[in-house]
Amino acid sequence: MCKTIVQPREATPEHASDGRCTLFHAVHADVPDDQQNDVLRKVRDLLTGEGLKVTEYRENSADSPSAQPIAAFSARHPSSRYVVDVDSTKGHNRISLAVRTPCLIPPPDSPSPSPTGTP
Repeated sequence: MCKTIVQPREATPEHASDGRCTLFHAVHADVPDDQQNDVLRKVRDLLTGEGLKVTEYRENSADSPSAQPIAAFSARHPSSRYVVDVDSTKGHNRISLAVRTPCLIPPPDSPSPSPTGTP
């Protein structure tokens, strides 16, 4: 079991007595709807250049009537197993970027971290 140090509000953390944990962090960036596909492609290209492998990719044209995100992708680093999710939502002029770690186990002599909640 892992305990979540930073978590979405709706998630319930799991706790482990040996200090192992996963980390999740998300940020939003203001990007006009008509530029989101280009920005997402640039972020995707940057991350694949850093060795991450795209595991999911979808893209709708900016004038699509779909309520789904204009574009979204997930990428995973093959050796560290970090996962990055990038999503945009039509009509909100916003892109979200989230990073999740795999379960991390601290060195045997390190103190256990204290869980913190999302502000």
